[in-house]
Amino acid sequence: MKILVTSGGTGGHIYPAISLIKYLENNGEEVLFIGAKNRLEEEISQKEEIPFVGLEFNKKNKIKYIISLFKSLKRVLKIINKYKFDIVIGFGNYISFPVVLAAYIKRIPIILHEQNSVMGKANYYLGFLAKKIGYSLPLLKQPHKHKLVNVGNPRSNECIKSSSKCLNLDYSKKNVLIFMGSLGSSSINKVLKQFIKEKNDEYVYHIVTGKAHYEDFIQSVPIKDNVKLYPYIEDMLSLMKKCDLVITRSGATTISEIITLGLPSILIPSPYVAHNHQYYNANYLLKNGACLMIEEKNLTSKLLQEKINYLLNNSEERIRLRINSLKLAIFNSNEKIYKLIKEIHHE
Repeated sequence: MKILVTSGGTGGHIYPAISLIKYLENNGEEVLFIGAKNRLEEEISQKEEIPFVGLEFNKKNKIKYIISLFKSLKRVLKIINKYKFDIVIGFGNYISFPVVLAAYIKRIPIILHEQNSVMGKANYYLGFLAKKIGYSLPLLKQPHKHKLVNVGNPRSNECIKSSSKCLNLDYSKKNVLIFMGSLGSSSINKVLKQFIKEKNDEYVYHIVTGKAHYEDFIQSVPIKDNVKLYPYIEDMLSLMKKCDLVITRSGATTISEIITLGLPSILIPSPYVAHNHQYYNANYLLKNGACLMIEEKNLTSKLLQEKINYLLNNSEERIRLRINSLKLAIFNSNEKIYKLIKEIHHE
C-alpha cells in the first residue's frame, strides 16, 4: 500500500506518527510523511531517514494563514495525484487540515489518531470526513462516537524497543528524574530552584531544564553532588527505565511512556495547553491509581518534597503505581492501527 501520514507541531503529535511510519515501513508499506517545513517533524524525519514533504504556513495573521492553507491544499492535491495513495492518516494539529481535506476531495479513506483525553479542534472537525478515529486515552467527550476505536498510542512500541543503556547512575541511592517536556518550563524551574536549595535528602536528582533555561538554572542554584542538571537528554526512555520515580508533565507521549514502562510518577499537568487536556490526561491515571498529581497552581518546594518522600519511602505504594500503570497500557498500538488500515483498504 501507499500511505500518507500527516502530523506536526509538538512532540505529542509527531512521535506517535514517527513510530507508526517506521512500523509500516518495516512491514513493506510505502509511506510519505507531510508536516510543516523547518519544524521539529522535518528534523526528526531527516534523522530517521523518512521521506518527508514540508508545507509552508504563514501564521502572522488570519488572512495570510488562510492563504497558506489554500496553497498547501493545492500542493497536497498535486502530491496525491502523483503518488495515488491508498489511505491517509492524520495525527491532529492544524497541519492535518490541508492534507486530510485533499484526501477527502480525492475520495481517499482517512484515519485520524487522537492522543489526548480531550479531542483537539483539528481532529474534531476533520472527524466528519474520517472513516475511523483511533484514540489513546478514554475521551472526556466522545464526538463521532460510532467512528472511535481504542488503539492506544504508537509511542508504546518505542518504549518496548528502547535500550536500557543510559547515563551512569548511582544505584546505591534512589534516582529521581524531573523533566517538563522537551522545551522545559520556566514556571516549574522556579520551584525547582527553590527545591534544590531547601531539600535535605540523599536521593539523586536528574533534572532536565530545557535548553533555553539551562544556563540560567546552573547559575541560580548551588552545586550539589546528588543533583545532576541537563539541558536536554536525547534518549530519555533509557533514563526513565532506570529511575525509581519520574516527575513530569502529562502530555500524551509522556503518559504513553509512563504506563507502558510501568513507572511510578508524580504528574504536574501544564495549565497552558488547549482545553486543559493535560489535566484530564493525568486525572485518568490518578482515578485508576496509577500516579500522584500536583496541579501547578498548588506546587511548592515543600509539597514536592513531601510527595517524593512519601513514594520513595513506601515501596508498596510504588509497586501499586507500577501495576496500575501497566494495567492501562496498550502494548500493540501499531499492530492495531495497521489492522485498521488493512480493514479499511479492503472495504
